Amino acid sequence: MAGGIAHDFNNILAAILGNINLLTMTAQLDERQRLLLERAEKACVRAKSLTQQLLTFSKGGAPLKKTVKIDEAIKECAEFVVTGSGVNIDFFTEDDLWLIDVDLDQISQVIQNIIINAKEAMNNQGNIIVRLRNMPNYRPVKLKEPRDWVAIEIKDTGPGIAKDMIASIFEPYFTTKETGSGLGLAICHSIIMKHNGFIEVETEEGRGSLFRVLLPRSDELYSEDADKTILKEDRVKKGRILIVDDELMIRTVAKEMLAYLGHEAHVASTTQDAISIFERHLKTGSPFDCVITDLTMPGDAGGLQLKDMLLQIDPDIKIIVASGYSNDPIMANYKEHGFFFVLTKPFKMQELDIA
Repeated sequence: MAGGIAHDFNNILAAILGNINLLTMTAQLDERQRLLLERAEKACVRAKSLTQQLLTFSKGGAPLKKTVKIDEAIKECAEFVVTGSGVNIDFFTEDDLWLIDVDLDQISQVIQNIIINAKEAMNNQGNIIVRLRNMPNYRPVKLKEPRDWVAIEIKDTGPGIAKDMIASIFEPYFTTKETGSGLGLAICHSIIMKHNGFIEVETEEGRGSLFRVLLPRSDELYSEDADKTILKEDRVKKGRILIVDDELMIRTVAKEMLAYLGHEAHVASTTQDAISIFERHLKTGSPFDCVITDLTMPGDAGGLQLKDMLLQIDPDIKIIVASGYSNDPIMANYKEHGFFFVLTKPFKMQELDIA
């Protein structure tokens, strides 16, 4: 049920976010209009992260990891959470911060939940310090051997946590709030464990709390987010792309986004239509360079089966899988299932830029 709700909600968000992205590309926008659209875009991205909380405890939930330098994403998330409150937030990061392999949406949930707890503990006033630093050759208590970590430390000036409660704060439904669900820190713990990380807590009653999120250093030397934020016509490689999705609003906005990026986009609503269109273009000498298919289409074969059929027709075709079911094991291990790339709905223009 959680997965179904998240899938449907992410489809709606994909249409909203895609249209906002397209509108921001309009040259006639004044500064205020552009600012309002940027705020709306950020709100959509935050709404996407909320749907991930529905999936955290559901079956699967493997992170969709990519190699990143995490400082900008953490800063944006932290500042967003305290916007409109009386809480002051300071952000510090090492210049040579190591790369890590993470699911940015899931890690953003962790930071968001910890900062929300700190903000509420301080009654929406006080100070929070967020510090990112490398921790080489460090051994958490539950680990036998030391290793290299990137630490995200969040320190507040709240009342602290009573000693007899520290052991219970990560348990589901444990809360000291009258209106709290008790799931926030439990979700954090679940996510970090799936990233092979740890959360440490240092606290003293009356002197605030420090949460330290430890994430393993990546073996990769290159960030997958590098140089992907600029959209210019001269870097767009024009291609012919087939979009397969049962939702009309997704097909419509994805087609317009791809057209803006310089591609020739075609759409299909079923696997049968997709096969028919794909074969027709192949026979007429205008084959597709890429196919973007939804993973799950009610009453239809779905993206996995479509991928197998298309590869039988053209073994060299690049197939990208897209879904709002971000916790599906196929999404987390798309290469092992024969897909070229993966898109998590809702996706922004930059993520759809597959040139």
